[in-house]
Amino acid sequence: MRLHRKLLLAVVAIVAAATPAAMLGAWLGWYAAGPLPTVTQARTVSAELFPAAPIAKIGRHQQLFYYEHEGEPEFSGVTAALLGEDDYRIGSTEVTLAAPLPDFAEIAERLVANGWTVDRASAGGVVGTKGDWSLHVLPASSVDSRPGPVLEFVRVEPDLVGVLAITGLISGAALGYLLMNRLSARMKSRLRLRPLVSIGTVLLLPNALAVVVSIIQSNAAASPPVLPYPVWDFYMSHGFKGMSNLGVLLLGTAAVLHLTWKEGPLKFADQAKPSTRPMSTSS
Repeated sequence: MRLHRKLLLAVVAIVAAATPAAMLGAWLGWYAAGPLPTVTQARTVSAELFPAAPIAKIGRHQQLFYYEHEGEPEFSGVTAALLGEDDYRIGSTEVTLAAPLPDFAEIAERLVANGWTVDRASAGGVVGTKGDWSLHVLPASSVDSRPGPVLEFVRVEPDLVGVLAITGLISGAALGYLLMNRLSARMKSRLRLRPLVSIGTVLLLPNALAVVVSIIQSNAAASPPVLPYPVWDFYMSHGFKGMSNLGVLLLGTAAVLHLTWKEGPLKFADQAKPSTRPMSTSS
């Protein structure tokens, strides 16, 4: 029974403390990233790599991460803050070409010839790094809404991201476990708070699993993904952000009630007991 209780406390600690700490650490780590290339710099690199390919358009989103449809009439900032939205992307400078790309082996050779380190080359795209930039050469795709080939420049993920994410995960789990272990003894007399804690934990569990898996994948992957994504990417998606926020609200409510009540609510078993106090009789 004691082992079962410790496992439950560990799950609550990871969900309620370790996951937010890991997300916060990764978010702070991303601020060590360098700046994106300017439009002029992106145009210069495009001309070096594909001198015969005319440029159709250039776009730049200088935020670290953003929702793709921000600023559009149908986009609601309130909905995004409370419930989340789809198409959460990393900030980038995008060059859309008006000519087809050569084969990916040749693209990789051109990158190396111009001082880039090729991280991967496949049908999904060629990824190269140089200084603070990561260049993703992506083919046209109707599925991904790319009418033409795209050179997408993004920031290289700083090493500090992984360090702070893992530090936050471990320290958050340890501190959360100690705190929950201390509070759980007093929680026994407050049975009415347990549903809040249980439901809140279940609602936060999918995001916790996604964060842990993301940290493991980013540190164990042999090659970078086609486009990098943050450990909090799952949390920002539509629906799951609302579910996670509701879980935080329930756990927060339970914590406030637990700390402010001088005496916890009566146990359910006690409520069913009839009063044994003798009735007074008037003479």
